[in-house]
Amino acid sequence: MKSANTFARIASTLLCLCAFASASFAATKPLSYPRGLAVDAKGNLYVANSGGNDILVYNINYVQTPSKTITQGISNPSGVAFDAQGNLWVSNYGTSNGGANGSISEYIDGKQNTAASITNGILGPGALAVDGLGDVWVQNDNVNVTVYSQFGEVVKTIAPPGGPFVFGLTISKGWASMGGNNATSFFHTSPFLAGEEGPYYTAGGDNNGIALASDANSNVYAGNSDGTINIIYLNQDGIGPFLNLGFETTGLAVDSVHGRVYVANYNANQILVYSTSGTLLHTIE
Repeated sequence: MKSANTFARIASTLLCLCAFASASFAATKPLSYPRGLAVDAKGNLYVANSGGNDILVYNINYVQTPSKTITQGISNPSGVAFDAQGNLWVSNYGTSNGGANGSISEYIDGKQNTAASITNGILGPGALAVDGLGDVWVQNDNVNVTVYSQFGEVVKTIAPPGGPFVFGLTISKGWASMGGNNATSFFHTSPFLAGEEGPYYTAGGDNNGIALASDANSNVYAGNSDGTINIIYLNQDGIGPFLNLGFETTGLAVDSVHGRVYVANYNANQILVYSTSGTLLHTIE
């Protein structure tokens, strides 16, 4: 009986140690299937942490700020973007904020503005962006892009000519960039919303833009399904290579002030940080 009790105590101790180790690992490794990325005006990185059902925040020294983690109204987040006022917008792929097929939620200083939640026409949202007018552009279930006014009304539903699927989405200085089946297309936001159809420019080849991000010069970084990342020089109508990573990028963000490019690796639960010249600076795990 004594040996049995001893064995039970040992087993219980080992179980507690394993549980403690798992909790410690989770605490030190918060990334869980990261998707969309965005950088605020101060250089803080915001991560749509889809597996953790939260938005994680990292400072310019790559250190997580747990006090800024956002969980309210978050369900399987897939995209993040800032508007001109510095407010954060999040696309939730899962049921949330009254939307059975997902929702878009807004956060002001880290607090949800529930009155601004968008569910009308939302269907499994992915990437999103906010233009200079405050209109919110949402990629819906890889099928199309729905544009919403500041009041949550549908302004336009569009699809680029690259094929029946839409992937990445970014906006910079009046240009909306959309990844498609075989190309990344660019639309000038104001004329298009006024009724002009068709893209201004299309980057073909392997630039299908699974993930897109813009820098301060309106250059577009395109993460493609073949594991490459290219730079599309919109002002020059040119394309150049940036990285060949061997995995499909699920999120991109450019910090032009600090010269950094953030790359989300969904399956490895990592965010790789590169200089704008392509040098690996850091790995966030």
